[in-house]
Amino acid sequence: MTNDPLVSIVINNYNYADFLSKAINSALKQTYNNIEIIVVDDGSTDHSRSLIESYGEKIIPVLKENGGHASTFNAGFGVSKGEIIFFLDADDIFELNKVEKIVKVFTSHQDVGWCFNALKLFDSKTAETIAVTRAFPDKNEDTSGIYDFREAIKQGQLRFYPPSTSGLSFKRSLLAQILPMPEALQMAADRYLVNAAILLGIGYFAHTPLTNQCIHGNNEGTLQNDRIAQKKCGRNEMFTAYFLHKKFPQGWKFSHRTFARGWGTARRYGFISDEAKQIQQQYLISVSWWEKAIILMISWYQNRPWKKVNLYRSWPPSKKSFPLTEGTARNGSLSYERKL
Repeated sequence: MTNDPLVSIVINNYNYADFLSKAINSALKQTYNNIEIIVVDDGSTDHSRSLIESYGEKIIPVLKENGGHASTFNAGFGVSKGEIIFFLDADDIFELNKVEKIVKVFTSHQDVGWCFNALKLFDSKTAETIAVTRAFPDKNEDTSGIYDFREAIKQGQLRFYPPSTSGLSFKRSLLAQILPMPEALQMAADRYLVNAAILLGIGYFAHTPLTNQCIHGNNEGTLQNDRIAQKKCGRNEMFTAYFLHKKFPQGWKFSHRTFARGWGTARRYGFISDEAKQIQQQYLISVSWWEKAIILMISWYQNRPWKKVNLYRSWPPSKKSFPLTEGTARNGSLSYERKL
């Protein structure tokens, strides 16, 4: 890799016209200059496309019919030319030095194939910082560094919680082994992406929050913990596990554990669709009887209510960390349950 590699920033958008310009502008104003900006619009029905058109040649537009989350990754990567690929949701914002900092990671460590960074969550109305994501729930110190989780994930024992889409960047050579991904992953396709990357290569985690994630009440999954959100979570985990198991069978222990967690959630809260039921049936048909028995036992154990991890930390760091995970406010405090 050269010292000045071309970077592709792929912004995926669906009906987020109210936020999109801030995302695009944060990409345009990066302190690193060798950048192409690709905006994938997934069939928006608001005024997103006229906004995209207003940027002219500053960006590369990809206007497509609605196909879901995975299809936006595939479409953006398909037209990109960069040696390093960054992903950004249309309602989030990059820190202006993010690309410069992460390019230094890739150019300094040639064996690194992925680089993930923490996200700072902020309120869309007040701009107040809510929290920062935690990749290692049991650690409060700076956890920046190179990590090789390949053996851990093969053993199904991964104790690392990667950020969502806007905290992800990849070397092109690694991403080419993963994309295109199955477009049936219409939601939370980033979970397939990060787990496949961790299974395939060495990476770097940046503890410093280099992305600002906007919390506006319509986020898909973040800080949502009602019954519908839990049904979606169960579906997403079963779909992720199913397609990971098909393409990367070497990670079968992790896939089984992920599927078991999703299946247990679906049994507890209900299946969100017939499609989710079909995936559950297909997965169980594809494994042996003893694997089914293990998956069933894990699915009961995974949903134990007393086992939680803290996925967020307070900001600034001097404040005491509080138990915020993927949920809504409870008893006056922000909390989110994430079962191991």
